[in-house]
Formats: sequence, C-alpha cells, structure tokens
Amino acid sequence: MLVSTVVLTFHVRADTLVASANSGTAQMCQQSVRPWFAQNVSCSVVKFNCYRQGVTSPGESALDSLERNALASIIFEHCSEFRMPSSIREFPNLLGLELWNVTIVKWGSEAALNADVHPKMAFLVMVRVNMTTLPEGVLTSPLPYHLSDFEIVLSNLSRISDAVAEAWINAETLYFEHSTLEEFPTAFFRLPIVEVSLVNNNIKALPDDLFSSDLYPSFYTTLALSYNPLQIFPETAKEWLNIGVLWLPHTGITSLPSWTEAAVSDLIEAGNSPICEDDTAQLLTIVACSGTKWTPLRSGFYPLDFVEPTRQL
Repeated sequence: MLVSTVVLTFHVRADTLVASANSGTAQMCQQSVRPWFAQNVSCSVVKFNCYRQGVTSPGESALDSLERNALASIIFEHCSEFRMPSSIREFPNLLGLELWNVTIVKWGSEAALNADVHPKMAFLVMVRVNMTTLPEGVLTSPLPYHLSDFEIVLSNLSRISDAVAEAWINAETLYFEHSTLEEFPTAFFRLPIVEVSLVNNNIKALPDDLFSSDLYPSFYTTLALSYNPLQIFPETAKEWLNIGVLWLPHTGITSLPSWTEAAVSDLIEAGNSPICEDDTAQLLTIVACSGTKWTPLRSGFYPLDFVEPTRQL
C-alpha cells in the first residue's frame, strides 16, 4: 500500500509540473515525458517557434524551464535574428539539433556543440538558414564524437570554409542541397564521408584528382551531383575507388570515363543529361536514363516535401 501511494505521489507531481508550465514552455514542448524526480518540465522534443513566441530569437533563458536530462531533440524555427542560447550546452542527452527558416546573427563558441557536453549528439540539420559563413558554434573543436550527419538545405552559402575539414571529423552523411555553391567544396571531401549529396547547386567543375588522390574518400554508398552545370568528369581514378550509386541527372556531362565501369557498383543515373541524349553513345549497362522531372521539393535527398508541412508559421 505504501509503495502504491509513493508511486501515485510521484506521478501526480510529474503531471503537475507539465500542467503548471507557462504557456511558452507548454507551446514548445512537442513530446512530454514524466520522470518522477524531475525538477522542471520534461520534454524529449522541443520546437521553439520564434514567430509564435513573439520574439526574433530565443533568449538566454528560453530553455531554463526544461529538464536537462530529458531533451533529445530541439528545433528552432522562424527566427529573424537568431542567437543560439548558451544553455544549449546544458542538455547532455541531446541527439539532434535543427534550425529552420532562421537568420543567424550569432552562434559563437560560448554556445558551441561540444563532445564533452553533447556526448550523444548524432545529427545537425539547417534548412532555409541565412548565414554569410558557417557559425563558430559548429566549427569549434571538439564537436560531438557521434555527430556524423550534417544536412544543410536551401542555404545562401556560396563557399565552404576549410575549417570544416578540421571540425567535422566524424562526418559520414553530408547533404548540401538547393543552395548557391559555385566553388567545389573540397573541405567536405577531406572528411570520412560515405553518403554525399550536392544536388542543385552551381558547381561547374570537379577537381581533377577528386577520385585519384588519397586525400579524398575511396568509398561512397551514394554520390549525388545532380542539377549542377558540370561539363566534364575526372578522367582518372584510383583502382580501389568504389561508388555504390552515382547521380548525374540534369548535368552537362557528355561522356563517362572508362574507370566508371569498374568503380560504380550499382547504378549511374544520368537522365536528362547529354550522356543520355546522345543516341550514338554506347552506355554501360548500369547507366539509367530515367526522364526525371525537376521538382524542387522532391529532387534532393533531404525530404523537403515531407518535412516542410510540419514547419509552418
């Protein structure tokens, strides 16, 4: 009987914390949990919508009412003057962070992602983010050791800092899509990436040694270069290069070098490119010429068409 009473008491206390939360906290808590000994409101998923909160950025105290050990994922969205609160470093079980439709004013080292304070963090997503350079908060070493998934979509960045190669050392999945890159992001390819999408940028040329130099990866499950004005593919490659699927739709590439036959194991998709429009070309059996239409929300690897409806004002 005593045990039952204690259990009931803790349940009531946890429910009371959620019920008594201020409206701002209640609004941003997308998934609440009810640990018995929590001192604050326990949310595993938080969505801080600046527009709905009536602010241009989360303040330094915006996350103070949240239980530190409960938070697993946080989304900051619709912030016109975003400043990352330093309290982001107080959530040790954070698995992922997303910024959606924000203009970054400040994200400094005092609010940086960090291996010691974010030991479980695995992904960083930035969609429709206005920034002149990548912020210091994602370039300050050591970043979380499990942070291997970086996704930047609809960005105004036109070049990638070399500092990325020193900071994102555990990157395996990297999407940089629907953006304005003109210069090939060499720094990305000095990382241990295996799944890469640069879909829909303005990249006109690849480094001649991209596939032959040991400075760059030798194995890709996916390499997507679709919707870039590329004209020429590198002529040489190392013998041990392996690419699972190579995506080249809507590029200007007219021919494929001979090494692709041995290096690409599953598929080369080249629809709507000169490779497929030349009726006289002898194509490899793994080359597919699907007539893929340009659909902005569906032509990348990041699932924009699925996520966008959940990120409305």
